Amino acid sequence: MCKFDQLFEILPTVLSYLSNTYQFEGVSRVVGRGEDPNRGSFLVFDETVFYPQGGGQPSDTGLITIHNKTYTVNFVSFFDGLVKHYIQENISAIEKGSLVLSKIDPERRILNAKAHTAGHLLGSIVESLAPELIAFKGFHFQEGPYVEFEGQLKSMSSADLIERANLLINQAIASNVNVICSVISSQEPSKFCIESPLQIPSGKTERVVTMDGFEPVPCGGTHLKNISELGSVNIRKIQGRNGNTKVSYKVQ
Repeated sequence: MCKFDQLFEILPTVLSYLSNTYQFEGVSRVVGRGEDPNRGSFLVFDETVFYPQGGGQPSDTGLITIHNKTYTVNFVSFFDGLVKHYIQENISAIEKGSLVLSKIDPERRILNAKAHTAGHLLGSIVESLAPELIAFKGFHFQEGPYVEFEGQLKSMSSADLIERANLLINQAIASNVNVICSVISSQEPSKFCIESPLQIPSGKTERVVTMDGFEPVPCGGTHLKNISELGSVNIRKIQGRNGNTKVSYKVQ
């Protein structure tokens, strides 16, 4: 269990990345410090550009500068409204209110956003071709991304689904489909044709991601502005998995 050495204000971290995937730098202040037995020392800021691991997406990494000294952020997590930035170096001298300049790794951010956006696009298209499959889980890491669906493929063969889905995915990419992220209240899911309650972690903003022509999906991850930025996306294989269906893909 994490222990906070200092927690000056228990206020939710402002998640700057929600409004702009392409914001790679930010300024904030230190509001807390602590220790995790597994990952080591961490800092909490009043706001952050760092994406914390979750929702099937890996965290951002990068550098922060405090009082002209640079520190390495090698992992970021989210807990009960607070974003914890795990620091490689000793942070014992860092005090409350210290000004922080954050710089995330831009290449990693965009690669993760591509994998996540591709997963949403793939999920929507597979559901349209095979209605017996309902997307419920995504793994948007660079190491073997996939979308998992409830149900088993019955309406066509795996080879047919791969061929048809790949064609539609890349047609959509060529058509310059916009990606729109909308913050909503808990009373608004029906407005976006979402029947089930949004599964939002405590302290996180309720948000849906919509691609023109596709159903909106609840999501707090980072996404591209337009899916033309994906280049190409291809399904690699389809596997049965504990009564469900796993569709693995590659972004190039």
